[in-house]
Amino acid sequence: MKASYELRKLPISRLDAHELSRLIGQDIGVPWLLPIALDLLRRTAHNQSLSDFYDDDLLTAALTRRSHVWRSNPGWVTEMKEIIAALDGISSYIREDIQKFLKESSSQK
Repeated sequence: MKASYELRKLPISRLDAHELSRLIGQDIGVPWLLPIALDLLRRTAHNQSLSDFYDDDLLTAALTRRSHVWRSNPGWVTEMKEIIAALDGISSYIREDIQKFLKESSSQK
């Protein structure tokens, strides 16, 4: 909790993927941080297929936000689906989160 409090003091532009995932995972600043996380995930999705850096923790933090976050921001849902579609060889522990996200986002229409 103390680390999250310290992270809240940093300018958003200075947060890295790990720090974003930590804050988003604790539902801190989601309306401001999730769009930044989605942008970072989109920009790095092609790296994942090259076995380069891809932050599974950030993807998990974003995917597992409560359904009301996604329901109130349909553009974010579209963006997340595009990110998911761009990924290859997704680790098994994230596949469950993806399936749950896709199921919940489909039922919200």
